[in-house]
Amino acid sequence: MGRKPRVLVPGVLYHVYNRISSGEPVFAEEEAAEAFIELLREVRLRDAWQVLAWCLMSNHYHLVVRSGEVPLWRGMHRLQNVFSRRFNRRTGRTGPLWQSRYQAKIIGDERYLGQVIVYVHVNPVRGGAVRGPDQYRYSGHRELLGKASWGVTDSDQALLCFGQTRGPARRAYRASVAAALSLELPEVPTSRGEEAGERPDELWFDKAVPYVDELGRSTTMERPEVSAADLVQAAGSLLDLAHEMLAGHSRQRAVSRARRMVVLLGVERWGMQGRDLAEALGRSTDVVSWMVGRAVKDRQKDEEFREAMDDLDRRLAEAMLKARGKRVRRPSSEMQ
Repeated sequence: MGRKPRVLVPGVLYHVYNRISSGEPVFAEEEAAEAFIELLREVRLRDAWQVLAWCLMSNHYHLVVRSGEVPLWRGMHRLQNVFSRRFNRRTGRTGPLWQSRYQAKIIGDERYLGQVIVYVHVNPVRGGAVRGPDQYRYSGHRELLGKASWGVTDSDQALLCFGQTRGPARRAYRASVAAALSLELPEVPTSRGEEAGERPDELWFDKAVPYVDELGRSTTMERPEVSAADLVQAAGSLLDLAHEMLAGHSRQRAVSRARRMVVLLGVERWGMQGRDLAEALGRSTDVVSWMVGRAVKDRQKDEEFREAMDDLDRRLAEAMLKARGKRVRRPSSEMQ
């Protein structure tokens, strides 16, 4: 029997974790640990994740991630598969590296989120690796305190669980860590700016990334289920491109760019299979796979491409919903 598909909603927070299959201490090796962190940093940027906590133990990892419009599984597939391939090739190891596919538990309560962040960051102490979390290198704990910069943790988003301004939030976070470890918390002096009555250093909430609002609704756009052929047809109309050009063999730069947008949107945001998009565009699945890879790079490096793709996605959703006689529901972040 096949595995049950995961239900992964944009903007939802997940506690993600997995273990090395044989229990061997892979991440005890500095090169392996830093290679995993480099991949995590790459996936975070590529798929617009917010990483609120992370920790590498010798034989397992923990992440607290808020996914964006790109499904969580795509980033996790790259993170685990690329790491395992490179590690096995470098060390001459064979066979599966991971114990299973990753585990992803939804964090549905903001109060619980703070507890999970603390839990992840105190793992090295509870595991006996160090006496205090400040002494551990491979976690987001020191990033939250402003003492390290791996380029992984979205510190402001994490600290909002503990306060509205940076100084008090960091102190509240440290107090929560100390309480979790039953440690006596050393006194943390108030900053000079706070003593002088200066404006507090406010934390920044990034509403560009989809999130789940207080009513449990994802702020991402609603996208109806449509066929790949209908998506290609609608995209051509919105971009003022004849169907025979978009689904034909034109090599004009604008047409090739539009095709890449359509296949990336179809795969990442509309949940389509590459083979269905290939059929709708009159291409092979290998060519469509190449288009997706190229479009991912375009989205990362070309702001104009990214903005045009987001605009096309919004217009497609509106057009498809109107065609079905449904009222267009704007994301919460657009309704304010």
